[in-house]
Amino acid sequence: MASAAFPALLCEHANKYAEIQYETSIDEMVGSSIDDIYTVEDQSKRILELIKLHGKIEKLEEVFKTKKGKHFTALLSVAPIRYKENDAYIGMVADISEQKAIEQEVRALHKHTQSSIEYASLIQQALIPPRDLFEKHFKEYFTIWNPKDIVGGDIYLLSELRTDDE
Repeated sequence: MASAAFPALLCEHANKYAEIQYETSIDEMVGSSIDDIYTVEDQSKRILELIKLHGKIEKLEEVFKTKKGKHFTALLSVAPIRYKENDAYIGMVADISEQKAIEQEVRALHKHTQSSIEYASLIQQALIPPRDLFEKHFKEYFTIWNPKDIVGGDIYLLSELRTDDE
């Protein structure tokens, strides 16, 4: 939707990559409104507002949707230019969907690993003898257990013998 602040922008040029990315032919893109290519509601308006605010866009992470309904995450860079004696914009979209999927997988693995380490810390802390056991056997003592990270490498243990022969 064009407004007084943002007139309708037409696609003047597209390449083979854009054809694959947006799942539409170059002939369909060239001459069509950017809003027909950027099918997410108000996407072109938000992009133009950012350009107006910053002068250009570099590596904006944006989710795009093709006319066929496929969503993909991409990095968008757009800069104002002069083209055929008119003010225009040149943009580049790089699909990072695969990288985002890998990032999500790494985040999930990290969360799982972090949870396991925190659980190991709870177990380790539960193994540390209670203070009253030390006081029962020693007049003066001190203990230090300060793990470098979440889980310590060394741990002290103290337990009473069950029999004198043990």
